[in-house]
Amino acid sequence: MNKNQIKQNKLDYSDIEITLKLLYQALYFEPTSLLLSEIEDSGILLYLQNKLNIRLSLQNKFINLNNDIDNIQLDHLSLFVGLGMPLAPPWGSIYLNEENLLLRESTYQWMDFLEQQHFQFNLTEQQPYDHIGLMISVISTLWYKLKDDNLNIDFYYHSIRTILSQYLLPWSERFCHLVIENSQTYFYKYIGNLLYQTLNELKVIFNIDDIEKKLFY
Repeated sequence: MNKNQIKQNKLDYSDIEITLKLLYQALYFEPTSLLLSEIEDSGILLYLQNKLNIRLSLQNKFINLNNDIDNIQLDHLSLFVGLGMPLAPPWGSIYLNEENLLLRESTYQWMDFLEQQHFQFNLTEQQPYDHIGLMISVISTLWYKLKDDNLNIDFYYHSIRTILSQYLLPWSERFCHLVIENSQTYFYKYIGNLLYQTLNELKVIFNIDDIEKKLFY
């Protein structure tokens, strides 16, 4: 297999590479003025909105993201951090564990997979490894390797497929819905839609059927 044999849908290879990096930044880190300025200057949000037919009236909302930075930062805090339970918990175990707790069996299964893949995170803060932003970053790293025909493309292809089918897709749709429903800014409502659409793109690319899994949140 080589990169050109990977099925494409609405997004091409480079589109997905850029989108995964954007999602990682937006979901894992608190937004900064620098990040929002880079997003604005790139025009990536409107570009992806058109490519994916994201039906939100957002055209005029991306012009001055930095003017809304306080609200965007508050949105990130309430959605993904929270004083108690966040409005859209970003950790897989919350959805997959009956008691809605962190660091449950699903987390350790994911950590075992990362160890088998020789993946290590250099985190600036302690965070359960099944944070959706970190999971997206792993997929992003593996996706980048798919373009190197000198590497074992089949290995990276099947690694991404395993991450999606076993560790992320079982709960990610519920997470996306919570982000879209609870976000108070256009930015994070867009990010929730973008994540949902991107994961659907990856399901097509990696030939993954709909996954039914009992969720507890």
